[in-house]
Amino acid sequence: MIVLDHTIVYADDAPEAAEFLAGLLGLPDPQPTPDGRYLAVALPGGPTLRYTHTRWGLPVLSQHYAFAVSDREFDEIYGRLRDRSLPHWADARHAVPATVGATPHGRRVFLLDPAGHDLEILTRVEPEQCV
Repeated sequence: MIVLDHTIVYADDAPEAAEFLAGLLGLPDPQPTPDGRYLAVALPGGPTLRYTHTRWGLPVLSQHYAFAVSDREFDEIYGRLRDRSLPHWADARHAVPATVGATPHGRRVFLLDPAGHDLEILTRVEPEQCV
């Protein structure tokens, strides 16, 4: 079995970006854990995102990170997003603002984190839910 253990996320302000994600997702411990030169945000049952400052003074290149969540978790995350008045979009091109997108597989929303990375929060309809 092959499982993704971790990935590195570059940010101009690594603590800000790591704390933003942990808080938005409502993780049990919203404080990132120091891990050497990284700040680790461990996802329940999944990989760890290790935040660090950009290398060699290079600008951060925007990456895309998608998080599959339950319907209940989606509602909670979307509530936090709206409570913070964070800009968000229904689509990957950021053409449909301030709403949730619908797909054949569930709901999704896109937003930018403080480092400029594109975050996608999505639900998936399980096969047994399709009738």
